[in-house]
Amino acid sequence: MTKLAGQLLPLSIVLIASAFAQTHAFNVVDFGAVGDGTTLNTAAIQKAIDSCAATGGGTVFVPPGTFLTGALQLRTHTDFHLETGAVIKGSENLKDYYLDGKLVGLLFTQNAKDVAITGSGTIDGNGDHFMDLTRAKKIDSAGSAWTRQQGHFREVREGLGDGPLVPKERPFQMIIFSNCRSVTLRDITVRDSPFRTIHAADCDGVIVSGLRIWNNMLVPNNDGIDLTSSSNVEISDCDIRTGDDCIVLTGYDHHFDLPGFNHIKHPSENITVSNCTL
Repeated sequence: MTKLAGQLLPLSIVLIASAFAQTHAFNVVDFGAVGDGTTLNTAAIQKAIDSCAATGGGTVFVPPGTFLTGALQLRTHTDFHLETGAVIKGSENLKDYYLDGKLVGLLFTQNAKDVAITGSGTIDGNGDHFMDLTRAKKIDSAGSAWTRQQGHFREVREGLGDGPLVPKERPFQMIIFSNCRSVTLRDITVRDSPFRTIHAADCDGVIVSGLRIWNNMLVPNNDGIDLTSSSNVEISDCDIRTGDDCIVLTGYDHHFDLPGFNHIKHPSENITVSNCTL
């Protein structure tokens, strides 16, 4: 018998609970990840995710620390949980964002179900590294010809003005869910995206709640949440600060040069957005 909160528990229950915890909770540190902000942890974190999925699912824990990584793939029945003080930070090397020879973003999840990113930690896209922080992007004459200001449209007399910055080569959508069912993103902070931040394409049953999406307001194309051909979606209680669209809803409007699209054609429907600051 074992005591817990003044109660005696049968040893069998204690052993079952212990076995469940060991089998279904996977700490990335146990797989070799180092949260020192300099070690590249892509392989170690991916191994933790894959090991969790191989047992039937569970929780992958990221403890406090800054864990540098390239592109990661979440799996079915997996909760990627960032504890308080945990930071998943994108690599500065563009080569670290290729999967199967294709450039993607920091988290690329495809054909999965019952997948989540939760916790009070942070996902940092390291977006400023992929920008020229010294120059504002100019609008060519063809683009400004249709504006009220004509040649003075987006005229920056000195400095950066209100941007946008000039992007270098950069990763694509920071967090992609492609053709997934039952997706949850809850309570995390997502910051400094180099491109679109969260993109759900061809997804069904998505809950986004309590997120802080705080991007550099001078970075171009860093939308907060994009939904394409996705249905039954709830977005609530989020604080979204971006240099481009905060929330975008589209039907069949696929950009086939971007990762995550599967040529699936159906509408976006049954979507609610509530209590958000944009």
